[in-house]
Amino acid sequence: EKRHQIASITLNNDESHCINICDTQLGSRYLTQFEEVFLKQMLNAFCIDPAIGQPPDAMSVGQIVSKVVSRVYKAKAHSAANKFKFNDPVVNEALKASGLDKELGDEWFEDASWWEIVDKLFAKKYFHAATVAQRYAVPTIYDFISELQEEGFSNQYADVKVNGSEPVVNFVARCFQAAAADYAIFSGITVYDFSPETRIAILDMQNVLGDRTTPAGKLKSGIMYLFARQMAVRN
Repeated sequence: EKRHQIASITLNNDESHCINICDTQLGSRYLTQFEEVFLKQMLNAFCIDPAIGQPPDAMSVGQIVSKVVSRVYKAKAHSAANKFKFNDPVVNEALKASGLDKELGDEWFEDASWWEIVDKLFAKKYFHAATVAQRYAVPTIYDFISELQEEGFSNQYADVKVNGSEPVVNFVARCFQAAAADYAIFSGITVYDFSPETRIAILDMQNVLGDRTTPAGKLKSGIMYLFARQMAVRN
């Protein structure tokens, strides 16, 4: 009897089904090669002009996507790591049950990052709680938007324009902002849990696909299929 290993999931484009496209393997600050390829494909897809099937100035957009991904993951792993907060009951309970709350003390937690929490819980073999904690440690699409809005980043591409007048970095940031608004299912912190015993995921995508007739609708469907394929492979 292996029915419990099969999960049937109806995807909805809302925060209650959110699975962050920036998630990494447990304990890893950085993406695997496969994950990096997927993420860059997604970010480039957000910049596609449906009328032509690619981003305007695709080469510059691709370079910017690669650079912003590299910068953000490096920052979130070290200098700009997300600060820990006691805001998740699963993590809070694990810290208590493992004895880490007493072992580390209040002063340690005041300066702790989410990555440090992940490492401590992992070492204590609280793997599910470490997984939940890691959701707060990894970047989201909003971190890419913030990085693109840094003056130093914009200056590197100040002379590159798209559609005649818009600076290319502004264009990419605007596309990411539109994607964050349009695709709530993968724009925030992961909240959707698979059972650890799940081996086969059957995804019902009816509620998240675009229409079949317009270029914009076909692009939306393509993005969702790319996302769903990664979701199934990861789990």
